[in-house]
Amino acid sequence: MLDWRLFKSPLYILKRLQKESLRKAGTLLRGRLLDVGCGESPYRELCPNAEYIGLDRAPGRNTAVLGDGLDLPFKDGMLDGAVMTEVLEHVPVPEALIREVARVVRKQGLLYLTAPMTWCLHYAPNDYYRFTQYGLEFLLRQNGLEPVRITRIGGVCSLIGVRMIDVVFEVIQKILFFLAPKYRERVGLVALLPFSWILYYLSLLLDRIDRRDALGWAILARKIA
Repeated sequence: MLDWRLFKSPLYILKRLQKESLRKAGTLLRGRLLDVGCGESPYRELCPNAEYIGLDRAPGRNTAVLGDGLDLPFKDGMLDGAVMTEVLEHVPVPEALIREVARVVRKQGLLYLTAPMTWCLHYAPNDYYRFTQYGLEFLLRQNGLEPVRITRIGGVCSLIGVRMIDVVFEVIQKILFFLAPKYRERVGLVALLPFSWILYYLSLLLDRIDRRDALGWAILARKIA
């Protein structure tokens, strides 16, 4: 199904791949589910069986709880699960965040985590790490979480596609400097829309050729201790 909301960003390929990875795990996430660093809660609809609780440091229409992921305002084992998408790389001590999230999730509860392996600098200067599958597994196991499903997000071809779209989008913004920012963005997004769509489906085929690369990883883990 084509989700037109994803075309609001030049990162359509990446956002689509991330969304599809959570779609596979979303129905398994049940009960009181905490979205750590929820932002606009773009994946809320993919967890239909959960009582979704958005947490962020900044207020927003989807933020139910204002708080810091390193000091969650919940008692031990109070939640049934948690979602943490593209947050870990922005924390100076990522293990501390995983430990705190694991604390508030009940035993046998689930954590769905995504983190980048190959991506450009973003949200500078608060961009600290990139992760391999094995680095994430190590951090999870060190904090009483056992991976039950590991999904590779993208590969070298999707990386080339999404970075090319992103760079061209930035070039368009500079060329159309005489327009107001919102109009520059609209022009760029409309111009690149068909290329984003074509490159997404092309990457689904070509990323299978070499599995050593990944845009990132998605891991569904269960709390066992």
